[in-house]
Amino acid sequence: MGRARRGVSKITVVSDRFDGVVGLRRGSNRLYEDGYHQSYLGENDETIDESYTCEGGLLHSDDGPARVIQYPNGTIREEYYQRGNLHRVDDLPAIVTTSPYNVKEEYYIDGKRHRQFGPAVYDKSNDGETHHYEWWKNGQLHSENGPAIEGVNDKGVRYTRSYINGELHSEHRAAITEYHPDGSMIEEWWLYGKRHREDGPAVIKTADDDSQQVEFWLQGARQETP
Repeated sequence: MGRARRGVSKITVVSDRFDGVVGLRRGSNRLYEDGYHQSYLGENDETIDESYTCEGGLLHSDDGPARVIQYPNGTIREEYYQRGNLHRVDDLPAIVTTSPYNVKEEYYIDGKRHRQFGPAVYDKSNDGETHHYEWWKNGQLHSENGPAIEGVNDKGVRYTRSYINGELHSEHRAAITEYHPDGSMIEEWWLYGKRHREDGPAVIKTADDDSQQVEFWLQGARQETP
């Protein structure tokens, strides 16, 4: 940022919204030659620091996060913007959320979730017991070399979702899977965003006693059981 030119001491109602954050801007606003910085308190007592361009009032920072949110529980969220768009190059995350329990990284280019190599959403607990990963290309869930979503939740359920260009899709395996610690599981076959399978049931729900419920689907339409 440039050299501070003058201070602004006032309270202004916040009109913008991001992930439900709304509050009052309080008197630590500062105007710079190439933009301005504002600090305010959110509706849940989180402290929010933001940097803007003078022209158009766009979130922007060349030398660090343009928005930093500090929550009362110790969670810190850093967001990197270039002229109003979430954006960060050199394979670095545009959003980093660090809590007492986990670290979450989100990758954006020109306002779209995107990462060339590796998951664009990386969320892993500090103890390594749970994780959630998502692969995105140009703002769409997309992976040609495996599921676009995979993880383990706090109940020990392992899950996957396969997407191509934003649509649930897998030609050679179930596009949706859930495997529970008790041995029960759910498998669903999807093709181009529609439940579809020609060589068997498109939905298989297996209970912990190995009993099964099945559904047959073609092109998104449920079929009578053969």
